[in-house]
Amino acid sequence: MYCQHTRLLDNRFTENAAGIAIMFSNHLAVERNLITHNHGSRTYGLLLRDCSDGDFHDNQLVDNTVALFLDGSNRNQFHGNLIQDNGWGLLLFGSCADNRWAGNDFIQNDYPVALDMRRTRNLFDDGARGNYWSEAETYDLDGDGVGDVPYGPVSAFAFVSKQYPDLSLLAKSPAVAALGVAERVFPSLRPSEAVDSFPLTHPVGGRARFGRAASARPKPAWAHVVAFSAMLMLGMAGIVGARRR
Repeated sequence: MYCQHTRLLDNRFTENAAGIAIMFSNHLAVERNLITHNHGSRTYGLLLRDCSDGDFHDNQLVDNTVALFLDGSNRNQFHGNLIQDNGWGLLLFGSCADNRWAGNDFIQNDYPVALDMRRTRNLFDDGARGNYWSEAETYDLDGDGVGDVPYGPVSAFAFVSKQYPDLSLLAKSPAVAALGVAERVFPSLRPSEAVDSFPLTHPVGGRARFGRAASARPKPAWAHVVAFSAMLMLGMAGIVGARRR
């Protein structure tokens, strides 16, 4: 706590109750750190509480319960970071504003971003380039490496489960998979205004050093969608049959 203008460079934080937890400190420089395998119900890879005007770049946050946690922290810059295979990629509270993420790789996180507010002043691009999101179905007609359609990294289920953590048990259920498909078809269902206006089509850092390949995209949950659709059709058929009787 209270460590102004501190620099954390080229360190390894692994298998701890908390990776890096910093409070009430401004103008931080956190660079090229390896933050991995920090697991627990209240465990974070990088926790910032009331920390503002810092620069966080080229860090690798892999396989943590929560990779990034921000509360009461403003005007921080995040770029060149790898955020991969975490439960929560980023937990961001409404007390945070004017933080910017650009040029980062968000790869295979269960929940890439979770907020507790619909409106936000935090930014997920720099006006020309955003981040790479492994679950985003981006397309690039002009071949400039930037997706042609904005991407909302906050899903409806992540928004709700942030407030009711017990719902996480349903994360892989057919209903949640169907909800994700509906969000892509109807953008008005998005629960938050947080958006990456310039999502990248390829990882900034190429292939990840850990776990699955950074360039690999998760397979669409078509089996869940088909099963859910079949159950819906059977239910409708039953209703129609009951009315005919």
